Amino acid sequence: LASLVATLTLAQITWAALDDKKFSGNLIDAACGGKNKAHSEKVAGHPKSCALMEACVKSGYGIVTADGKFMKFDENGDKLALALLQSTKTEKDIRVDVSGTQEGDNIKVTNITEKTAEKEGAKS
Repeated sequence: LASLVATLTLAQITWAALDDKKFSGNLIDAACGGKNKAHSEKVAGHPKSCALMEACVKSGYGIVTADGKFMKFDENGDKLALALLQSTKTEKDIRVDVSGTQEGDNIKVTNITEKTAEKEGAKS
C-alpha cells in the first residue's frame, strides 16, 4: 500500500510538472501592479525599492504581461518573487520568466527566473 501511495504521489507531481506553462512579464507587487497594468512605462519604471516596502510585500506579487494583464502569484510564487527581489541587482524593469499553472488571472508558481539583458541579447 505504501508503494502504491508513493507511486501515485510521484505520478501527481510528474503530471503537475507537465501542466506547467511559461509566462513572461515585469515582476511587480500586487498593490502597484493592478493599478498600473495599463501603463507600460509605469510598470517598467517601477522600482525594486517600492516592491520591497512592507505594504507591497504584504500585497504579494505577480507579473504584468506584454498585453497589459496583471497575473497574481500564489503563496509559493510570492516567496520566490521576494527572494528574487532581495537578491537581484536590477533596480527597475525586472523582467522574469515564470513557470506554473494558470488558474484564472492567477499563477500557481513553480519557478521564477530573471531575464537579464545578457540573456535577452543572446536570444536575438
